[in-house]
Amino acid sequence: MIETRERDSTQSRTGDNVRFYGSLGKEGLTERIRSLDEEWDAEKFVSLALSGAGLFGMIMGFAGSRLWRVLTWASLPLLFLAAQEKWRPSEGILKSLGLRSRKEIYEEKYALKALRGDFQNVDSASGAEGENLARNSARALDAVKA
Repeated sequence: MIETRERDSTQSRTGDNVRFYGSLGKEGLTERIRSLDEEWDAEKFVSLALSGAGLFGMIMGFAGSRLWRVLTWASLPLLFLAAQEKWRPSEGILKSLGLRSRKEIYEEKYALKALRGDFQNVDSASGAEGENLARNSARALDAVKA
């Protein structure tokens, strides 16, 4: 049930973003798509954090106390398991840090591209009425998820 609520809140956040940036016109859409290209996803953050912790533990283990090596011994197996997609940190922790999965970022990105008119079968945002924008936003999200 909690997973369903988190998924619904993520979908509504993505839908809100698509509606908001869709109302800004093509320049706003292009700028948001550019910022989504630079946004870090949760998987990238976890990989960087675990590898950084392993490197830090190794350096501190050589320079200082050997107890720091425990950090390396803990982080490297987790990094390996995360790469094999057999272990993932809690979604709640990652969401509280403001991180989204790669899938969520791509859904928003391609919905915005659809609104911008990059794909067929979805009307581009022309700055018309809010109802037209909401309908186009919903159609763009549906097209991305299909």
